[in-house]
Amino acid sequence: MKKIFIVIFLVVSKFIFSNEIVNIWADNNKDYLGVSFERVWLKSYFLSNFEFYSTLNTDTKDGVLTAVTASRDLYFLLEDIFKFENRYEKDSIIITKESNIYTFIDNSKHLNFSFSLEKPNDFVLGIINMVYENDQKTGKIVRDHYLESWVIRIYSAANVINPDFNTLDFDDILITATIIGEKSQWLWGIHDGVDYIYSRIK
Repeated sequence: MKKIFIVIFLVVSKFIFSNEIVNIWADNNKDYLGVSFERVWLKSYFLSNFEFYSTLNTDTKDGVLTAVTASRDLYFLLEDIFKFENRYEKDSIIITKESNIYTFIDNSKHLNFSFSLEKPNDFVLGIINMVYENDQKTGKIVRDHYLESWVIRIYSAANVINPDFNTLDFDDILITATIIGEKSQWLWGIHDGVDYIYSRIK
């Protein structure tokens, strides 16, 4: 029985932490850009199910900022790709850039969303200070990482949470940011990302 349990655990773990599934903390706080203070349990979504969702724009043309960081590899790869072009195609992947906004489409997974990458503002840095109020040494390490990184702002996302309605929940925003986000998220309360775009175009 113990061996069966171990096998089941390994199989489930393989899916939960693979590139085929995105995880967010269920108790994330939109007022703090997606940070979960308790990290009680996960919400998990298979990328293969995104064909059942619709892509919707955020309520504001300014998009929705998150505390999820993108990998530096992704940032510099996109910078290089779009140095002289505004459209990129590879297999099932299409990426376009207008101003500072990227639109990513992967027809093989029915993924379609828009985002930008930006340096963390004072509000993001203030969240880091608050989270590590009692551990300033770790807080400085995380803050320095953020200062060297880019956070993700979402402009369109799939309506995963309420697919029957033409609305986006903040969880939808966070799911999309986590698909884009780097695999190792340094801020406590932000779940590790999938780094999906980089894994498909590197």
